[in-house]
Amino acid sequence: MRRIREVLRLRAELGPNLSAISAGANLARSTVRAYLDRAAAAGLDAAAADGLSEAALEAALFPPPSAAQGRVLPDWAAIDQELRRHKHVTRKLLWMEYKAADPDGLGFSQFKLRLSEWQKASGRGLSMRQVHRAG
Repeated sequence: MRRIREVLRLRAELGPNLSAISAGANLARSTVRAYLDRAAAAGLDAAAADGLSEAALEAALFPPPSAAQGRVLPDWAAIDQELRRHKHVTRKLLWMEYKAADPDGLGFSQFKLRLSEWQKASGRGLSMRQVHRAG
C-alpha cells in the first residue's frame, strides 16, 4: 500500500523539506518527490486527499496509461503471410515499413514480441521437433 496520504500530511506540516518528509514516511526522497509532483499535477493537497477514498486517490495520482491505446497495431496476419511468402523478408524490414506508415507506432522490440505472441496464439508458430538417431 502506498503512503501517499502520509506524504501529503507531512508536506503540510513540514513544508518543502524533502529529506524530513522522506525520513518521516520511511520512503526514498525520489519516491516522495514523485508523489508530490503527481499530487501537484492533480491539484491535490493533504486536505483534499482526506476527502478521497484510497481507490479515488490512487486513480487521481496514477491514471491508467492511454498512450498505448492510441497506437495503430499492424495486421499481424498480413505480416505473418509476408514473412512466410518471401524468403528474404525479415521482421526488421516489415517493422521499418510499419514505422514509415505510422511513426508513432510500436518500437522494434514490442513489434517482435507482439508478433510472436500473435503467432503462438494463432497456432502458426507451432513446430514439431523430430529426433533422428544415426544409423
